Amino acid sequence: SEIKQLEESKSKLNESITALTKLVDEVPSDVAKSILKEQVENLKKQQEDIEALVETKEKKAKGWFGLFG
Repeated sequence: SEIKQLEESKSKLNESITALTKLVDEVPSDVAKSILKEQVENLKKQQEDIEALVETKEKKAKGWFGLFG
């Protein structure tokens, strides 16, 4: 269930990244564009961290099932 929650978080982050990326093109202020781009990069980093965590948890789960399977 923890992996499912992480996948949902990753999906929500992806939606946020998409929305912010669209805003970057629509906002006239260079300062606002810069801030939005920085936020997009931060969200992408969070998404990468979640992906790594999901992989780790999946490997551990497979290892546990291998012990008891």
